[in-house]
Amino acid sequence: MGQRNSANAIVRKVEYVFYNEKNIRCAVNEKRLDSGGHTGGENTGHAFVSDPTAVKAIRDAAEIEWVLLDNGDNIRWPERWIGVIDAVYSWCGKDSSRLQVAKMRYRGCDYRDTCAELHISQPTYSAIMAEIRNYAMMCACQEQLIRVF
Repeated sequence: MGQRNSANAIVRKVEYVFYNEKNIRCAVNEKRLDSGGHTGGENTGHAFVSDPTAVKAIRDAAEIEWVLLDNGDNIRWPERWIGVIDAVYSWCGKDSSRLQVAKMRYRGCDYRDTCAELHISQPTYSAIMAEIRNYAMMCACQEQLIRVF
């Protein structure tokens, strides 16, 4: 069952992140490159930070809490989600057909085209996608991105 058709909100969330991987990575990179704004000083009530290198190092070490995608959606803990995506693709890489199914799915390829190209049946495709989604949900739980109860 596809992400848009699933009654399970967790599956929809996980698949949404995979479908938007490129946008999430770009948003994280943009946020990391952002100057960070004002560092305090004068009569602002904040301490003045005179070392912009230290400010950048602290900002780069801190986890990004959220990013805003071009479509207006907020993604909380995007770097954790990127870690989930990378872990899933790494796990899929142990089985080349599994990796191809995942990559084609999240690039938006129709399952019939994927089945034809990889010479697999629709039930095999569905079973592979179920394994991928289950592994992704386990990784997301481990990163405290979703709750299953």
